[in-house]
Amino acid sequence: MAIENLRARGETDPLRHMRKAPARGRETRETESMVERFTEHARRAVFFARYEAASAGSVYVEPQHLLLALLREAKPLFGLWSLDRPEAVRSIRAEVETAFPPQVNWEQRVQLPLSEPGKRIFDFAIEEARHMGMFHIGTGHLLLGLLREENAPGAAALLHSRGLLLPVVRQKIAAGLDPL
Repeated sequence: MAIENLRARGETDPLRHMRKAPARGRETRETESMVERFTEHARRAVFFARYEAASAGSVYVEPQHLLLALLREAKPLFGLWSLDRPEAVRSIRAEVETAFPPQVNWEQRVQLPLSEPGKRIFDFAIEEARHMGMFHIGTGHLLLGLLREENAPGAAALLHSRGLLLPVVRQKIAAGLDPL
């Protein structure tokens, strides 16, 4: 829905600002080069994570926003654990909104930055892809990064309670069961 709105306004590439932003230091360049390695679905997940963060009134993209974005963008991946059904998605969304209620944020930002746990999730995703011998970073690698982040207790615990354990998820993604 959000991407369609951007395209209706003439925006052809909703993630353009992430790839072609003027260099503002080392962190920006690293993020830009990192995003270039993301698959289209992983890029869309990052876009939706920013959308979820803005909708929740957050000033940062937090792990729970990435979780909600992955549920939206990586349905085949979550289907491996029967979490792609609408009732499962609604249940997870409700738990996230209960644990992290929306805030009022009067500050408008064009691009929300990643929180420290969010940055580590991206680093873990890159590491997971590298260990699997893959250049591109997909939604499965983002999910592995989310599961590895110890400072994302709400998002990771929610996934653990539904049977998504790091070794099992890693094995399925390494076996090529993540189509995205």
